[in-house]
Amino acid sequence: MRRSSELSDFEKGIIIGYHKCGRSLRDISSDLKYPKSTVTYAIKKWKVSGDCRNVPRVGRPTKLGDRGRRVFTREIRKNRTLPMPLIHEEFQQVSGSIVSMNTIRKEAHLHGFHGRAAAHKPLITKSNRAAREREKRIKAFLRRSFHCITGAQKPISEADRQRPLFIYSSHKPLKQLRVESHPNPFLKKKDFVTASGHPVISSGIGK
Repeated sequence: MRRSSELSDFEKGIIIGYHKCGRSLRDISSDLKYPKSTVTYAIKKWKVSGDCRNVPRVGRPTKLGDRGRRVFTREIRKNRTLPMPLIHEEFQQVSGSIVSMNTIRKEAHLHGFHGRAAAHKPLITKSNRAAREREKRIKAFLRRSFHCITGAQKPISEADRQRPLFIYSSHKPLKQLRVESHPNPFLKKKDFVTASGHPVISSGIGK
């Protein structure tokens, strides 16, 4: 619900004048088009303190209210990779409020949205970069092929034991990374199966 602005000193004086003339709260509310709770608050404050003027606040009010903050977080979550000037422009178009770039940055940091960039590593050579990419492709292939280990031990037939099995050699240097094919007698040590039902040996993939 939208928060209404505070009544001025003149408007509160009119309410007190109506009250001194003996008008009821309902009549004052209907004549001045103010909520009954607002009229009651102004009269009660005048009776208790003898003054109904607005007290100056410490600092200035925030530019964004609760609704503005919800709109802002919703706009950021649509696309977090957008630069801050575009987010600033879209937010002003959607909300209709005029705020500065500093306000947008502060609100983004308060809500946990921070800019992140990849670390610059100039000492990585082309061969190391190629080896890392090759290692990623091997791991992705093994994840797609073997899925994940369920941990449930099931009896494995001799035909499954003789089937070739791919094992990832993670202990070797980057230049010697490869996927090796071994016969399945290794399964006699630990007969695990994958989610698809095929036997597999765990070699650190996915951990």
